[in-house]
Formats: sequence, C-alpha cells, structure tokens
Amino acid sequence: MEATIARDPALDVRRAFKAGRPPKKDQLHTGLNALGLATQMLKELREEMTRAKLLPEHAQAQLIFCFPESEGDRVRVLDIVPREVEANVHLLMRPDVLPLGVLFTQFDAFNKKQHYWTKHFMNGPSALQKIKRVLDTNMMTSGPKN
Repeated sequence: MEATIARDPALDVRRAFKAGRPPKKDQLHTGLNALGLATQMLKELREEMTRAKLLPEHAQAQLIFCFPESEGDRVRVLDIVPREVEANVHLLMRPDVLPLGVLFTQFDAFNKKQHYWTKHFMNGPSALQKIKRVLDTNMMTSGPKN
C-alpha cells in the first residue's frame, strides 16, 4: 500500500525560488538598484505563489541595508511596500548606502507557519553576520501574518 504524502505547495514555491547557488562575488548595488532588484524578486515570488494557487500577499520582502561609514554596525530594513518605500527612498539615495540583501517572508497556510530566508548581495563575514542578525530578530519577533 502506498503512503499518501500531503503536498505542500508553499514549500514547493520556496524550494523553486531558493534554488541555485549564491553569488561568489559581492554584488555592489546602489540603494535604488537594490530596491528594484528586491521588488522584482518579490514580484516573481508572488507570481509563483499565484501559479501554485496560494495567496500572493502571504509573501513579503524587506531590503536589508546599512551605512557602514556613518552608522557602523547598525543594520536597517525596509519593507517593500509602497508607503514605506516612498517614506524612506531618501535613505536609499544616499551615496554611502550599502545594500546587503533581501529578507523574504512567506506564510505557509498549509502548516500555519511563517518561513524566512535571504538572498544576499554581499558575502563577506561582516555582511553575513548583519544579515543573520536581521533574520534571527525577525524569526524571534514575528508571528504568522495572515
């Protein structure tokens, strides 16, 4: 007798989206270019979710960035939603902005869990530590978003 395994469409979307190797070299982007990339990646993730008959609003993204010269280790995140972007676009236009990557969040309605992962632009140990700090903070403080 064959065991029936319940399919998890959210997991399938996550796996497809995360597939591939991270870049070996740092990708230096301006703040606005990084915002464009993050917005495009979120759009692609939401399109995949729609194809899998999932709610696209269950996927969110945040741009992770810092100003290493003026703020040291302080890391900032910017929700990729119009009102947040409009209110903070001046930060991304600063010449000393250093985009580190994108934090993705997906609510898995099948398992009632929130999932987090990153796509990073920078691979150095300092950048990866900052990204991990943001990921850890979000995993500890965020509950499921419906």
